[in-house]
Amino acid sequence: MRSYVVFGVAFLFALWIMVSSARLQMGIDNEFGELLKKKNTRISDIKAMRGNIYAEGERLLATTTSKYTLIVDAVADGLTDEMFDKNIQSLSIKMAQHFKKRDTGEWLSYFKMLRAKKRRYTILAKGINYGLAKKMREWPIIGLGRYKGFYFEEYGERLYFMGEMARKAIGSSKGGVYVGLEGALDSLLSGINGKQMQQRMPGGVWRTIKTAKYNQPRDGYDIITTLDVQIQDVAQYALQKAVRLNKAQSGCAIVMDVKTGAVKAIANLKRGTDGKYRETKNYAVDDYSEPGSTVKLISAMALINDGYCKPSDSIDIQWGKYKFYDKTMLDASRPKKTVLTLHESFQYSSNVGISRLVSNYYKKRPKKFIAYFKKLRLDQTPAFDIKSASFPIVQQPGKGTWSANSLPWLSIGYEAKLSPLQILTVYNAVANNGTLMRPYMVSELRQQGRVVDKIQPIVLEKKICKASTIESLQKMMESVISDGTGKNLESKSYAIAGKTGTAQIANGNKGYKPGAYKASFAGYFPADNPKYSIIVVINEPKAGQYYGGRVAGPVFKEISDFIYSKNNAMQKAPVTPEDMEFPQIMKGPSNQVKYVLDHLAISSYTIGKTGAYTEAKGGKFSVELHKYDLDRSKIPNLKNMGLRDATYILESMGLKVSYEGTGKVMSQSIKAGSRFRNGQTIKLLLK
Repeated sequence: MRSYVVFGVAFLFALWIMVSSARLQMGIDNEFGELLKKKNTRISDIKAMRGNIYAEGERLLATTTSKYTLIVDAVADGLTDEMFDKNIQSLSIKMAQHFKKRDTGEWLSYFKMLRAKKRRYTILAKGINYGLAKKMREWPIIGLGRYKGFYFEEYGERLYFMGEMARKAIGSSKGGVYVGLEGALDSLLSGINGKQMQQRMPGGVWRTIKTAKYNQPRDGYDIITTLDVQIQDVAQYALQKAVRLNKAQSGCAIVMDVKTGAVKAIANLKRGTDGKYRETKNYAVDDYSEPGSTVKLISAMALINDGYCKPSDSIDIQWGKYKFYDKTMLDASRPKKTVLTLHESFQYSSNVGISRLVSNYYKKRPKKFIAYFKKLRLDQTPAFDIKSASFPIVQQPGKGTWSANSLPWLSIGYEAKLSPLQILTVYNAVANNGTLMRPYMVSELRQQGRVVDKIQPIVLEKKICKASTIESLQKMMESVISDGTGKNLESKSYAIAGKTGTAQIANGNKGYKPGAYKASFAGYFPADNPKYSIIVVINEPKAGQYYGGRVAGPVFKEISDFIYSKNNAMQKAPVTPEDMEFPQIMKGPSNQVKYVLDHLAISSYTIGKTGAYTEAKGGKFSVELHKYDLDRSKIPNLKNMGLRDATYILESMGLKVSYEGTGKVMSQSIKAGSRFRNGQTIKLLLK
């Protein structure tokens, strides 16, 4: 009987616990609910350290650095009255030196107040960097550890090292939302948060409690990008110079590796209300608008590839003015003749020439023409590492707003909304002998130095058209620079191929903005062995010029010049002329002359004995160094000597020196070999 009684009591107790738990879970027990509301512990996240972003060559672009908050528990078990009284004065002095919101006396009074009121959790300072936190751990009391009352709580702060450079491409946080690469790869960069127990303290603040269930976070992946810091720097500088010079509203520039599609630089600038230019929008990726004449490359590709035209076939452009149904099309400038070949129409950017040819051959089969836009992926949002907030539009026959005028206007870059990145991929494909590459910016993912994933270039289309068509297009683009609308960009060092573009800017559904144009230039270099493709777009220039070759072209040229000058493999070996002479070398101290010749890798040898001064003469295969005898009792022959050396010699002999001109000494007022008196003035003529 006793066993039954014990079992019955235990069963009833267990049943009571189960019923109470159920009532609590269902929220119908008011008494327990009130207790829960008053509970003073919680489980919170420990933020994982966000991964770094690097440029090519592992140049740091963005990182998360540790920052610290200094906390005090004024009545911690380990903080005895004796320890507090002995050290608090010294600590107050240190705090006043580094945190000047209070002086020493105020800090001392503040600490005593916290002690008297038994404050368990008080924030003393925020935003402390690692170096200062390390130094503070040597201060009185703070250096004794957490259980003596003073301790640090760590958190991460995002830092960007390149300033405005590629700001929208790399990304940043705005209101807690990341954009650019930061946003596109947020799940990889952010890592996995840990868990910690926290206790509510007086004042509504929470402090961490170390428990067995304390889970450490897993830090985010590091991202290695394809950006080249030097190319990015010059692209940003050249673009900023151009938008300022042309008083433009905005602009962008992209540099791409021809063979891989890797983006080496991406710059965006927009003028603010204060007149200053900043990177506030990613125009390179997000600006879907009518591109203008750069689309003529696609029109020429279709005409040649479908066999309708050869580059030498002609069309009457009627002096650059032609009416398609109810709309009149004009060329940007009056042509020199009324009949142009397809090649010339492209070279001189004739709207009428390109449009008449496209209209003649695709009027009854517009879908065949549109098929080229689709093959080039221009009707799709690019699968790029930075996600676009907008999308492209290419008018489709029989759909939407397609009209009789759509075809001729689409052929010259209207009736479509495309991004600069999309246009560049087309030009890059022509430079790449017809292989269309997917543009990308992320080359590697790493975690704690270990490569997790290595991204390989992706081919979107092996051949966008026939090889013979590509060859014709390449020649046409080269002629734009040698004799066409981009002639001002011609370089003596290397060949450029490309296309200028000028387009009116749409004003919503109200037609086009009066006097508002988009200037662009897309191309590649060196034309005979393409390595890089570049597009530059400048919106609404207001300084008088608005043609692509004059406004956007110089930015292309400045970037290409820089890349070419830094890339030895790109440069052709210089041809040494048979009559090459050694450079003329001024008389001077022997050790200095020899030093300069050796560092310039110019062969030289000494004739006879070596003296303090040397006179160099050009030999057939090497520079001859002859001893220059200096008799300090007579005026020396200073011809072909630099002013600094000549002045030093003359003043050390007691003479005064005056001179006229620049360069090296050609004549002197006192004849060489003459006697002189101390303090006498000699005048040197330099040329």
